[in-house]
Amino acid sequence: SEHDGKAFYFCSENCKKEFDSDPTAYLPPVFPRPAPTFVVETLSGEDKALGDLKGKVVLIDFWATWCKPCLETMPQLKKLYSAYSDKGFEVLGVSIDEDKDRVKKIKKMVDKMGISYPIFLDAKQMPAWHQFKVKAIPAMYLLDGEGQIVAQWVGKIDYKDVEKEVVKSLNKKPEV
Repeated sequence: SEHDGKAFYFCSENCKKEFDSDPTAYLPPVFPRPAPTFVVETLSGEDKALGDLKGKVVLIDFWATWCKPCLETMPQLKKLYSAYSDKGFEVLGVSIDEDKDRVKKIKKMVDKMGISYPIFLDAKQMPAWHQFKVKAIPAMYLLDGEGQIVAQWVGKIDYKDVEKEVVKSLNKKPEV
């Protein structure tokens, strides 16, 4: 396959078809780039739009109750949120759980872990994780105050790297 003047080779026809359907999902990320607009639901069923957080540095964490590495990351995100939330930093924990008992499972997990940052359901017609082209979790995206993705991580995530990028984005954020 060819994309942006470069040739790409694959181990199977299925891999090639998947790449051809959405090549940018397989390329190294470009920073900064605009974050897709999306709406998620609170655990009580209210909508929350990304646009509601304009001007804040936002870390979006896509996770699931069945994802052990996701759960291992949450206490670190809780510390990060506690340390920087008063400086214009927000964490959005977006659960991609899809089963019918998901709200009950998510609430139980959040209570058990004492999570203090906001947790949401990704249950809309066009889920946020689809718009962000998430292929594996945990997946995190850091947005600056302008709504641009300035960093992202997937898989085993180094908390110190995340904190470094958060601090860097907060230091660039204009005072309101």
